[in-house]
Amino acid sequence: MKTKRILLSIGIVVLLFVAWILFKPYDYRAIIKAPTNISTVECALKIWNESLNNSKGIHKKAPNLLKQTLDYKDADNTYFWNIKKHNDSLSVIKVKIKRTPISLTERAKLYFFETGYKKEFKKSLYDFKAALKYLLENTKVKIIGKGIVPAKNYVYVLINTKQRKKAQGMMRHYSGITQYLIDKKIELDGTPFLEVKSWNQKTDSLSYRFCFPVKKQNNFPETPLYKYDERLEAKALKAIYNGNYKSSDIAWYHLIDYAKKNGIKIIKRPLEIFHNNPNYGSEELSWKTEVFMNVVQPSNFRNNNQF
Repeated sequence: MKTKRILLSIGIVVLLFVAWILFKPYDYRAIIKAPTNISTVECALKIWNESLNNSKGIHKKAPNLLKQTLDYKDADNTYFWNIKKHNDSLSVIKVKIKRTPISLTERAKLYFFETGYKKEFKKSLYDFKAALKYLLENTKVKIIGKGIVPAKNYVYVLINTKQRKKAQGMMRHYSGITQYLIDKKIELDGTPFLEVKSWNQKTDSLSYRFCFPVKKQNNFPETPLYKYDERLEAKALKAIYNGNYKSSDIAWYHLIDYAKKNGIKIIKRPLEIFHNNPNYGSEELSWKTEVFMNVVQPSNFRNNNQF
């Protein structure tokens, strides 16, 4: 009788184990440790996603939780990325992958054997880690803290685009606005900058002005595309970003994290001042961008050397 009970218990355990393998809500999972903050990991993930031809999109389902779907002709691989802070310099990424459709036989094989599907999953994660590594090695962010956004007169073009394509928008209009200023004999007064007017973090959508600072204009010859405006001096949080301009929004998240950590209320409409012309071919890490976010009611801040 005791032997039968033992065998029955073993049988139940085996059945439960088999049921778990066959009906668990994912087909593969992995843990990745990244020596950076959550926001940089998220940026790297979105940059990698943009490089893929088979991506059906990536969506934020909740704070630090993203869903990504890749099309493999006969099936979809859905990735659930859960990014958590371990400490100030380390993030832990837990990713679960589900293939649809997949047979119960193939799902069972995934647990015990190095199948083609498992190799596919591993390769995609390897590619993501390579993209993250490249980003970390080729970008740098330094938080300055206290900063002043300088007053400027400027000519601008309004651009609406996805966050990951903001640099493409600037490149598309750079020659046109430069030639317009030359034709109208308008004198420059500094380097180009970007001024965000609205930022939807959930959809990664931006509306921003790509601006060229100019001497004060009394009668600017506006067109449907090119406009003129003035910016007042303002107190702000400041960071210095080094790297390709297409990834400079990493500094936005660093400023947001810094503001949250220090109890500073900010207006999440970044301003970037670019100090290098990418057309000159210098190394990307030498490109310098000053990044600002205006603070709310700076006169009410406590005297802690921030303002």
